[in-house]
Amino acid sequence: MLVFRNLSRHASRSVLLMLAIALVTALVALLQAQVAGLRQDMYEFVVRETVGEAQIVSLDSSGKVQNFVFDEQARQKMLASSPTLAYAPMLQTQAWLHQKQDNVPLQVIGKDSLFGKAMRGLTLSPTLCRLLQLQVGDSVALSPTPTAGKQVFVLQAVTAFPLPQSENIAVLPLAVAQRFAGAGKQVSSLLLFTKDLPTSVKQFVRTNDFTIRSWQQSLPEITQMLALLQATLVLMSVVLFVLLGVAVAVVVVQNWQERLPEMKRLRILGMTRRQVWRMLLAELGWLWGVGFLVGMLVCLPVLAYLNAFPVSLPADVGKGLQSMGFPTRLRFGWDWAVLGVPFGCIFALFNILWFIAYSFSNRLRVYA
Repeated sequence: MLVFRNLSRHASRSVLLMLAIALVTALVALLQAQVAGLRQDMYEFVVRETVGEAQIVSLDSSGKVQNFVFDEQARQKMLASSPTLAYAPMLQTQAWLHQKQDNVPLQVIGKDSLFGKAMRGLTLSPTLCRLLQLQVGDSVALSPTPTAGKQVFVLQAVTAFPLPQSENIAVLPLAVAQRFAGAGKQVSSLLLFTKDLPTSVKQFVRTNDFTIRSWQQSLPEITQMLALLQATLVLMSVVLFVLLGVAVAVVVVQNWQERLPEMKRLRILGMTRRQVWRMLLAELGWLWGVGFLVGMLVCLPVLAYLNAFPVSLPADVGKGLQSMGFPTRLRFGWDWAVLGVPFGCIFALFNILWFIAYSFSNRLRVYA
C-alpha cells in the first residue's frame, strides 16, 4: 500500500516516468521491427528469386557449379515422397547481345517465373535498356558466343533482377534458355522453397552426388549487407536507449532527492535501509512494468498497420533501389526480437536504477 500511495502522491512524475519508459520500449521495438521487415523483404525479393531457401547444385572437381540433366525421370525421383514440393529449376549460361555496334556480354538466366509472374519472353534490366536505348517490344539479337549465329528475341519486360551486376542479366523462360544454349534438359540448379527437405529429395541428392547450399552460402553479399544493416539498427537502438535511459535515470534520482526528507522520517520511525531500498525497487518495478506494457500495447497496432501498409520510400531513394531489384518500401515485420530487445533494454535500465536505489538507500544509514 505504501508503494501505491507514494506513486499517487507524485502522480505527475510517475506518469512522466511511465511514458518515458513506454517511449523507449516503442522506439526500440520499431527499430527491431524494421530489421525483421527488411529480412522478410530480402527473402521475398532477393532470396526467393535467385537461390530459394536452399539450392541443389552439381559441383565439378574444382568446386565450380556445372549443369546436370533434370528430365521427367529425375523429377519423379525427387518428388517421390513429396509431390507438392515447391521448387524451381534454373539454368545459367552466357550470351552476347548485339545492338548496332555494341556487343555486350550477358549472363542469361532461364526461369519459368519472375516475381510471381510467368515468363513469356526476354526480360532485361532497366540500366541495360537505358544504355542501349531499348524499349518493350524491340527486337534484341543474342548469341551464345560472339561468333555464333544470332537469335532474335522480343523484349517483353524491363525488370531489375536482384543480383550483383544485375545490369548484365537477361532472363528467359527455362525452355527457351535451354534451346538457346543447346543445353537440352540440363539445368544449373534446383531452387527449393522449404527448409525441411523430404526424404526423396535427400535420396536424390545422395544418389547423384549433388550438393545442397543454403541461401546464405549462395548469396554471401546479401548476408553481409543484412548483417551490416542489422548492426547499424542495433547501434541506433543502443544510442536511443542510452539517451532516453539517462533521461529516465536523472528524473528518478531527482525524484528521490526531493523525497529525501520523507525517507529520513521513515528511517526515524523504524524502517530499515533494506526496507527503504525494497520500497524504491517496488516503485521502479511498477513503473517499469506498466511503462513496458503501455509501450508494447501502443506499438503493436502500429506495427500491424505498417506491416499491412508499408511506407513508400522517397522517389529518389525508391528509384535507386528499384533499379537494383530491391523493394521501394519500408516494411515493418515481426519476430521475437521485436519483443525481446525492448524487454532487454528496459530490464537493463531497471538494473541500473536498482544499483542507484541501493546506493541511495545506503545514504540513510546515519538515521538508523
